[in-house]
Amino acid sequence: MPPKQETPDPLNYSGFLERPRRRFAWPVLVTIAVMAVLLAGALEIVAPHMRALYQSYHLDLPVWTRLVLAASNWMNPWGNIALAALPVALAILVPLMMAPPQTLEQAKLNAAKVSLIACGIYWISFLIVAGIFVALLAPMISLIQGITSSGK
Repeated sequence: MPPKQETPDPLNYSGFLERPRRRFAWPVLVTIAVMAVLLAGALEIVAPHMRALYQSYHLDLPVWTRLVLAASNWMNPWGNIALAALPVALAILVPLMMAPPQTLEQAKLNAAKVSLIACGIYWISFLIVAGIFVALLAPMISLIQGITSSGK
């Protein structure tokens, strides 16, 4: 006589009907990636040229310019790794900070929050990059004034 088979439990599909939680914030990734490229360009390309120019004229540099040049020195080995990891890390962490949406209105509200966060990150990053360029170009004013006044 064959062994008696047990009947399997009925399948429960209710878990598959729920809307999955958003796992990645594309606006945050794109925004930070663009700003990271601009920041890397400022610190990897522009800053070394400005350092060589300022050293050749023996200028006394402001504190902010010296900080930017020091950050440029740090960028070579470790900064590129940090700048590459930052957009991905924030794009993963931002959705985790929000509660999973239960309704369509909550999903729209979460999408609006992600867009607002991306916009805030964009403006903060823009101000940082603009501040770096101002710090790098500020000594040029004294250099130009020194060159023009010596010609008189």
